[in-house]
Amino acid sequence: MKGRKPGRREAMADHDIEAARDIDALVFDVLGTLVDDVAGIRAGIGELTTDAARAERLYALWQEHTDTEQ
Repeated sequence: MKGRKPGRREAMADHDIEAARDIDALVFDVLGTLVDDVAGIRAGIGELTTDAARAERLYALWQEHTDTEQ
């Protein structure tokens, strides 16, 4: 993004996705909001890596996890 200082999202994109394994919890605030979680999660993962195949694998892993937890 031209003309902006890198924010947290831009900074995270520079790190290896393996660092995300240190995350203990994700919190979604969906009260009063209709959420397209499929597109939102896929877009969020896509912001963390430029490797489309890796992003799809991570998304599939997320789907497997939520399928067993819901």
